[in-house]
Amino acid sequence: MRARNALAAGLLLSVALAGAAPAPHAFKSSRQVADLRYLERKLLQHPLLQEPGKLAAFRRFASGIVARAAQPLSAWRFALAADQMANWFHDPHTMISAQSPSAPLEYIPVLFYWSPQGLLAVHMPGTPKQVTTGDRVLAISGITPAKLLRRLPRFFSGSRYWLRSAMLTEGLSEGTILHWLGAVGPGGTVTLRLQRASGASYTVALALRAMTRQMSALWNRFGAQISRRLSLPPGLHWTVGPVWRYAVTPRYGYFVLAQCDDTPAYERAVDAFFRQVQAAGAPNVILDLRGNPGGNSAVINRWLQHLPPAYAASAGFLEVPVQPVFQGHLYVMESWNTFSSATLMVEALTGPGLGVRVGQPMGEATGGWGDVQEYELPYSHVYFQVSTRFIHPVKGPLLPTLKPQIPLALTAADLRQGINPVARWLRTLTQPPAVPSH
Repeated sequence: MRARNALAAGLLLSVALAGAAPAPHAFKSSRQVADLRYLERKLLQHPLLQEPGKLAAFRRFASGIVARAAQPLSAWRFALAADQMANWFHDPHTMISAQSPSAPLEYIPVLFYWSPQGLLAVHMPGTPKQVTTGDRVLAISGITPAKLLRRLPRFFSGSRYWLRSAMLTEGLSEGTILHWLGAVGPGGTVTLRLQRASGASYTVALALRAMTRQMSALWNRFGAQISRRLSLPPGLHWTVGPVWRYAVTPRYGYFVLAQCDDTPAYERAVDAFFRQVQAAGAPNVILDLRGNPGGNSAVINRWLQHLPPAYAASAGFLEVPVQPVFQGHLYVMESWNTFSSATLMVEALTGPGLGVRVGQPMGEATGGWGDVQEYELPYSHVYFQVSTRFIHPVKGPLLPTLKPQIPLALTAADLRQGINPVARWLRTLTQPPAVPSH
């Protein structure tokens, strides 16, 4: 299951890194209308429309959207029309990609990151020399970050943490998103007002440019380096699988699950991980679900089989334990980009007397619409997905988010100096610190 606009991949990754766009393609209004009508038909399966009055209301709204496409729309305006139709449901899982494969991918050559100090600039290949990583963003084309945040719910559904991270971090370099937010000036210019660590402010004007294959590959490599340096503890010997990796030391075992993919190979990896934890006598286990976009929630079961019965009982599961059963302290790492089934996993494994949440607040509620069907618009080939049922939270009432019991933020100073906050926290992990029980 893909997360909204594929933006849950991880730290400092941008939609602009997905790949080079093909040459511009003339998109006739008749094809735009056909695509929007196709989108409308597929959205009709959303269970929300079974509620009284919802179907008629949605059809009226969709008809107005389709009528707009009777006149040719630019690529970003067509994407906006499609997005508004999908966002009518206010369901983060029912979404359409902001980028059409048949339109040129435009971007500004700078990335962004939201820290406790606000929205920060990140210097990437092609970024003007005067822009330094960690400089604070005061305004984009005269719009403050606070105003950008208030505009985002018009186009995207999800908690404020999800919106702040996904759209004001990974997505904000992309031309389509900047157009939607009203941040593109005459001639395709975006003006950044920035503030250095010294307090001095300055302005830089950036022109939207087409993403080339060479630049896309360069940004991908650079972004991956930043992500590894700042998000995973260095110096560990990793056992690597398709969507997971793990390492074990005498003090802790660290398991990264990048996607909820329940396969025999995954089950074998979890079993091997806990055997190594037992052999090392490690008192702590860390499950890292930051950036996990979800998938199959059955991945929870293999962890419950290696944890004390209180975990399965709390989550309402009846799992038969397998050996070895870990009796130490579990930490579950979450972030703004923890999404879908990964949020269920965080919920299932944490709580009073169970695992402790570490990181940033989750970007999604503990339940909601899901179990999506995936499609592609017939002419523009834009990806979209539609929820088909309501997924209930694992425990009790639906919560808008789960906050960490041990906050672990990447600060502006960390970003400037390349300091890894995870490694900093792990160095303190000799014995579990006192944390609130919930």
